[in-house]
Amino acid sequence: SISTSMLNAIGVKLCIVGHSETRGKFGKLEVAESTIGYFAETDETVNLKIKALLAANLVPILCVGETLAERDAGKVEAVLDTQIRGSLAGLTADQLEETVIAYEPVWAIGTGAAAQPEEAQHACQFIREQIAGRLGDEVGARTRILYGGSVTAKNIGDFMSQPDVDGALVGTAALRADEWVALAKAAGSDASFTWASVVAGWADQKADRQCQACGAEASKGAKHRLGATSGFVDPWQVGVQRLRPTAMPP
Repeated sequence: SISTSMLNAIGVKLCIVGHSETRGKFGKLEVAESTIGYFAETDETVNLKIKALLAANLVPILCVGETLAERDAGKVEAVLDTQIRGSLAGLTADQLEETVIAYEPVWAIGTGAAAQPEEAQHACQFIREQIAGRLGDEVGARTRILYGGSVTAKNIGDFMSQPDVDGALVGTAALRADEWVALAKAAGSDASFTWASVVAGWADQKADRQCQACGAEASKGAKHRLGATSGFVDPWQVGVQRLRPTAMPP
């Protein structure tokens, strides 16, 4: 693990915690079970990391989600409830508003088998309801909840159209600049992103050329957007969000 002071020193603003790979959950084990202890996180360790990130003014992105076996057994809500309760234990309303939650079903990550938009909506709505039940409807409404797992330019619009899906945590599709730009365009007019996110995978392009997503002159680190919106995604976040301005960190 890397210390929060080191992350701050190099300008990092967000940090993913609780990803299925660091939890040791791959749907099926890809490594010997005896080695999982070297990196497997628990809800308790994820909770400690979230609090450490918040104390260092870094934005945690908490990943939660079920394996295929848990899904087939009808345990999606039970798994999410356990992960949310444990990972967010002790957080205040103000701290939760500084935290992003990403629903990433383990069986959909990097497999090309994305969840159906209705499945993503159901899970994100359930997460929001759990937060509202603990800290009130206003906090639940302001919490940013993303979907992650085989998000592409072809399906991003369907996910973004869901009322409780505030955006997407994008992985494989962000590794190619053309795919990332297509995804950003397909996300809709209320999606925000930054030029730095676009050029991050664009080794053969100059930073001072036009942004191919919005047509504006761009330089690395300059903030761009699709349509009118009140906020921007952090410069180095590989993701797309429909932002709730009142919930954005200062």
